[in-house]
Amino acid sequence: YERMTTPEARFVKQADKMANFLQGIDYWRKEGKIQHNLWVRWIKETIDDPVLLDFLKEIEEEWLTER
Repeated sequence: YERMTTPEARFVKQADKMANFLQGIDYWRKEGKIQHNLWVRWIKETIDDPVLLDFLKEIEEEWLTER
């Protein structure tokens, strides 16, 4: 997992980072105390799995454009 030597390990590691991102965005939506644009940039630099990239696109369209 930590070395990300298999496709499954890479996916799980990236999914874990995506969960952290979602927590941060949820906090931003509730409290507004973080710079969400920095989180978005960070996750885009971190994620390269096609499934997670599609998920991120949906999140951006639904959560980040309505504010």
